[in-house]
Amino acid sequence: MKIITKGDKILIFLILIINTLPLLIPVIAQSDNGQKEIVVNVDGKEVSRFPMETSETSYFIDFEFSHESQTYEGKLEVLDSKVRLHRLPKEITPQAIHSDMGWISRPNQMIVALPVKLVITVEGMDEKDSDEDIDIISY
Repeated sequence: MKIITKGDKILIFLILIINTLPLLIPVIAQSDNGQKEIVVNVDGKEVSRFPMETSETSYFIDFEFSHESQTYEGKLEVLDSKVRLHRLPKEITPQAIHSDMGWISRPNQMIVALPVKLVITVEGMDEKDSDEDIDIISY
């Protein structure tokens, strides 16, 4: 008398494959095929937009922004399709939390510098990363 037949083995194998598919779909969906852009917003308004290039060495992007009628300069560092914000002047951001936030590389991540309301995000050029995927934005 057989306890497990050939049909039972096939059924168990199919169930295992079906159960692991949801784990594989997010990995496939997050592949970085499309071109990305770095977007700099101050107080809800877009200030600058830069293409994100894949590079094995760091390159730096300087950008200007205004806060209380004065112009300041920020510096972004890009490495391996990731970006981070360097320390802003202490007179506008007393604490360096924005530089401690580290590297971002996906559209659902951001770097925030307060109290100047400076936000750095990554936007994908793919259709899957369009603004239609955003449920809500809060300031």
